[in-house]
Amino acid sequence: MPRTASTARLAIALALVALLGFAGPAAARPFATSAWPNARLPDDVRLDPRSRAYVGNLTALVRSRGVRTNVGRWSTTVYTVGADQRTVRVRPRAANAWVRRQLGHQWAAVPIPAYARPAPGADGHLVVHQPATDTMWEFFQARRAGGGRFSAGYGGRIERLSQNPGHFEPPPRGIGALFGATGTSIPLLAGLMRGDELRAGAIPHAVAFA
Repeated sequence: MPRTASTARLAIALALVALLGFAGPAAARPFATSAWPNARLPDDVRLDPRSRAYVGNLTALVRSRGVRTNVGRWSTTVYTVGADQRTVRVRPRAANAWVRRQLGHQWAAVPIPAYARPAPGADGHLVVHQPATDTMWEFFQARRAGGGRFSAGYGGRIERLSQNPGHFEPPPRGIGALFGATGTSIPLLAGLMRGDELRAGAIPHAVAFA
């Protein structure tokens, strides 16, 4: 069998140890075809010298702690919206004034549905994807107030998502690697298992697990 990040067998095996859960409505696969979440690995890919140690450590953790998939809590809610979705301003709560200004610009007009809810759990992750504008917004510790108002502690926006390499990019192509909801510059959608993928029995991309 070819060694590829997009084969169903590999994806399902990784899913057994995934701690990322179900998301919202399905959408076209995000990120560039050549981006690491979607790229096929060559059959003769060179392994990392520490691969055996990584696999051994992961196996030991699975044996000692078991495996589970987060669905109800500590996951990510994903809302795929149309071009006519009404936009709202999301208020940034970041402590740093410069970060608040930058996020305020990125979140000035976000097409969040009135019924949107962040995932339960302290991380409060929430993602909005608008294919019509090829844009994705993500939020850390998102909070919903009355009247459809939202705020968030951190996050970011990625434009030209279909061309994105799988991470927040520095200028001029992106807003900078300091942004995003994960603390790594890797977006929440990269590696997230979606409910429709699990129902179909195939996850055609790399899978994130922790």
